[in-house]
Amino acid sequence: MTVGDPDDTLQYQWCIEWPWKLIVRHDGTDTTQYRRVHDWDRVPLRLYNLADDPHEGKNLAEERPEIVARLREAIAAWHSPAK
Repeated sequence: MTVGDPDDTLQYQWCIEWPWKLIVRHDGTDTTQYRRVHDWDRVPLRLYNLADDPHEGKNLAEERPEIVARLREAIAAWHSPAK
């Protein structure tokens, strides 16, 4: 993390509202080279139904935009990155 700019290295935010889990991808500086290792890391939004899919294998973000919107609002209420 960069002193004075804590969002500089922000790469993920997530919210769980049972049974839903939303993961939001950000473009923070990758100091670990993690992005080069994981192709799925380029996906901007991932939504999972943890009750039906506990191993997070099927991304439902496009199928359930209303849940994505609600959970994104919850994340933004907690912390909205400057970038």
